Amino acid sequence: MRLVNTSVPRERLREETVALAKELLSKLPVALSAAKEAYKAVKTMDFQEAFEYMTAKTIATSALDVDKGRAKALSQFLDDKSYRPGFGGFKVKD
Repeated sequence: MRLVNTSVPRERLREETVALAKELLSKLPVALSAAKEAYKAVKTMDFQEAFEYMTAKTIATSALDVDKGRAKALSQFLDDKSYRPGFGGFKVKD
């Protein structure tokens, strides 16, 4: 993918890798999977194709989200005010 967002010295590689793995484990699997698929798919599309693809992917992801993570995140953001996108994750399990 040629996407690098950090570089660490070799002696810190395991520590940083474990930290990243733990962070990814806290995310919704269906959302991570959809994001990876979308990134790969839309980079060769024009805006309209990408928009339509992302709309379809959003609908499909909602149908596959058996844990209702999107609904929980929206509730924590809108109702509880305990989640702020971009400033950390929402509580997956209540």
